[in-house]
Amino acid sequence: MGVRRKVGTICVAVCVAALCVAGIALAGFKPAVSYPVGAQALDVAIADFNGDGKKDLAVSNRADNNVSILRGNGKGAFGAAHDYPAGQLPLGLRAGDYNGDGRTDLAVANQSPAGGVAILLGTASGFSSHHYPAGPASSYVAAGRFTADKRLDLAVSNENGNTVSILRGQAGGKFAKIGDLPTDPSPFGIAVSDFNRNGKQDVAVLDEASPSHTQVSVFRGVGNGTFKPVLNSPAGAGANGMAVGKFNGDSIPDLAITDFSTDKVDVLIGNGNGRFRAPKLFAAGTSPADVGLGDFNHDGKTDLAVTDSDTAGRVAVLLRKSGLNFGSPLKYPVGAEPYGLAVGRLNGDKQPDVATANYTGTTSVLLGN
Repeated sequence: MGVRRKVGTICVAVCVAALCVAGIALAGFKPAVSYPVGAQALDVAIADFNGDGKKDLAVSNRADNNVSILRGNGKGAFGAAHDYPAGQLPLGLRAGDYNGDGRTDLAVANQSPAGGVAILLGTASGFSSHHYPAGPASSYVAAGRFTADKRLDLAVSNENGNTVSILRGQAGGKFAKIGDLPTDPSPFGIAVSDFNRNGKQDVAVLDEASPSHTQVSVFRGVGNGTFKPVLNSPAGAGANGMAVGKFNGDSIPDLAITDFSTDKVDVLIGNGNGRFRAPKLFAAGTSPADVGLGDFNHDGKTDLAVTDSDTAGRVAVLLRKSGLNFGSPLKYPVGAEPYGLAVGRLNGDKQPDVATANYTGTTSVLLGN
């Protein structure tokens, strides 16, 4: 999930109909269908928000300070957007049941100067919004269990605070900040996994070791809400979005990271101790912003889907071949300036589908053939 170069810029407005079909049919996916949402859409999440068993979409709209919810019909089509307040300058989204009532809620990072996280708790009629402090210019949020209880906690990257805030989940979907983990400048993409295989959940964040070099910083969880000192691994020149996967057949979490400075995807293989091997780079198109994982050709291997965030607007799919090699990107039009991306099954079949958040004010859906 990520946008570094164009957040805060002025973009040319693009008029869209209530429902429009974009692009041309290419092997693997049906033509993209685009739905209007709010202004400066930046991230998208797939989840069943109303408990009817059908997948819905949530899209953060930075300029409108809200999140759009689009209800799915179970066949891959979606209704009109319903908007809910989500703080100031909402960016990264993370779905989860934060109050333990069985409904899917949303955590939304606010990129405003004050930062913080908006928690949208699901109700019978929609969502109720609550706000909790984190750090300045909170960009992305990840959910995990950093303590011994069963509640979900949050890790929030604060782009201007040079910190990762850890928020402990409390009864009723409330959160209290435990503390801040110091990072190098401009922490951005964030993920949670057991990167050092000790049974505790760790936090990985992308930050800038220098203006021309990005690194992965891993904070190793102790299990009581505290973390061991950071371990750093190189991650390319301009890393942005990040996804956790397993690419080489072992049980150690690996990373796929978009590198907008080189138009590549960096694949980092985990060593199992919180560090990663040197990145292996693969061509991904133009200005790659976000990355998701799925077996798009049903061969049992994990493939990559990447948003090419230029004005042409495509999703690039890189099919994994033997070993750690990925093929040349297969490109599917989705509309101008797609940034956020999510992978899920939207129409009930076994083929992974893709949804994007397009900065021009739409969300696009690619259904697998």
